[in-house]
Amino acid sequence: MAKFSTLFAFSALAIQAIVLPQYRSLAGLSERELEDILSRLNIVTPPPPPPGPPNDTSVKLVNDAAHPFMPLEDDDIMIGTKC
Repeated sequence: MAKFSTLFAFSALAIQAIVLPQYRSLAGLSERELEDILSRLNIVTPPPPPPGPPNDTSVKLVNDAAHPFMPLEDDDIMIGTKC
């Protein structure tokens, strides 16, 4: 069983090495090869920067028809208070 699991692990690694594309440096390529490669690349503009943190981080209570206020009952758990 140990030989099978070892063979399986090596097979999985070999399959990943074959399936994943190889990325290598463009250094050392001739000008002709660079022109051929660069003409096929898609130009991607960088995304805009993410929005900054919100100005108001206070807790907001919701009291509408979908979320009505429900007063505490006797069997409710009160966290952070002394009973």
